[in-house]
Amino acid sequence: RKSRKPPQFAKKGQKVVALVETTAPVCVERFVDYPQLGRFTLRDEGRTIAIGKITKLVESGTILEEVTDGVSNLSVGAAA
Repeated sequence: RKSRKPPQFAKKGQKVVALVETTAPVCVERFVDYPQLGRFTLRDEGRTIAIGKITKLVESGTILEEVTDGVSNLSVGAAA
C-alpha cells in the first residue's frame, strides 16, 4: 500500500533513498567507482543512526528538482 504523504522517519531495517547535504566539504565517491569512499555513516549524539552506500553524486549547482525527479518513483518498504 502506497501512502499519499512521505514518511517522516525510517524504521529500523528499512531501506531509503535520501538526499544528504553537508555544511562543509566532504570527500566522497560513488560506491561502484571507489568502494572505500562510497560508504557513509550518520551519527547523532554519539550513536550511529544510519549507514549506507553512495549511489549518485550531485554537483552543488544542480537544481533540486532534477534529483527529486529521479527518486520520485521509488517506494520505501521494510527490508525482508
